[in-house]
Amino acid sequence: MKPEERIRTSKFLSLVLRHQPEVIGVRLDEAGWVAVSELLDGCGRHRRPVTLEQLQEIVATNDKKRFEFSPDGSRIRASQGHSVEVELGYSPMVPPEHLYHGNGRAVGAIHPGPRIAETRAASRALVRGRPLADGPRHGRATWPAGGS
Repeated sequence: MKPEERIRTSKFLSLVLRHQPEVIGVRLDEAGWVAVSELLDGCGRHRRPVTLEQLQEIVATNDKKRFEFSPDGSRIRASQGHSVEVELGYSPMVPPEHLYHGNGRAVGAIHPGPRIAETRAASRALVRGRPLADGPRHGRATWPAGGS
């Protein structure tokens, strides 16, 4: 699969598995899972054919681990960033001292507080050791005042 095709297909799968499963006529269960066969059939019916091998390549090579297969490989889901209601079953965690969000210069460090606690998981990112990973795509990345 060419890199451009892999990126384009990954973005489409993100749309389907995180935001609009109805675009291809599939339904996510309460934990965000859909049968791989149903996903592939839905993609094909809507002129976005994806083979099992391509899907496996996308899941295996995505640097942000956006997707995951069930242990038996029969189902797939997005790992994060849903705008549809799903319960991923992840344990809550205490945010680090500095919480970085991929907004480039618009936002540097976000300090824990009531607003963070109220923010949906889909709109925040806990990135340990990679504070510059997302910001540059929307502008020049910056460190918080006093950061290193």
